[in-house]
Parts: sequence; C-alpha cells; structure tokens
Amino acid sequence: MAYTPVELIALIVAVGILVKLVLFLAVGGKKWSSLVEKVYGGRTGLLAVVYLILALVVLKYLLLELSIVQIVAAMAFCALLMGVAFAAFGKDTVAFSKRVLRRPLPGWVWVSSLIWLVLAVWVLRVLVF
Repeated sequence: MAYTPVELIALIVAVGILVKLVLFLAVGGKKWSSLVEKVYGGRTGLLAVVYLILALVVLKYLLLELSIVQIVAAMAFCALLMGVAFAAFGKDTVAFSKRVLRRPLPGWVWVSSLIWLVLAVWVLRVLVF
C-alpha cells in the first residue's frame, strides 16, 4: 500500500508511540530514565539541529495536504495533551522553570521562540489580514 507523506508521518508517529510505551513498560522507569539521559544529556546542540531539520521536513509535507491553520490547530491539540502530562508534575514543572529562568536562555530557546512567532503571525495573516 502506498502512503501519502502525511499518512507516512502519522504511521511513524503511531509506531513510535507504541514502541515508546512498550519499552517504558518493559524496562521500567529507571532504565528508561537512563536512556533519556543518554539522548538528552549530551550533545544538545546536535539534537536541536536534528529536531529542527525534522520539524521543517514534516512541515513541508504537512503543507502539501493541510493549511497552516489546520496544522496549528493540531498543534494546539498536542500541546493540550502534553499539558495533561505536565499537570501531573506541577510542582516539579514550576521548580524546573524557576531553575531554568535563573540564567540566560540558550540560543536554541530563542530559535524555537522565533519559530513560534513566525507560526503565529502566519496564522494571523491567513485568518485576519
């Protein structure tokens, strides 16, 4: 069966979700934590570049089938789901944000913020202007 790019992206995400959940349940929290530490504990600049490239590639393919308004609306759904998970760790999240905001924000945070700004302006331009 031939998949469209958007279907392929959805398939990859669905398989990734299942693999992540099965691994987490199979290996337990401590081993999962050590895996997360290996991924996020080292070369964060390289990781940010990889994420940025993947995000741009996914955006390119999403725009072939969806409008930016539809994409940002789907992002709202994802953000709300992440909010549910973060709500379970409210005190930890607040402590983390206080610790992070004591020092200057890394450059990648500003890059991410700029991307969010561009997306917001793009949606407003489509809907309002």
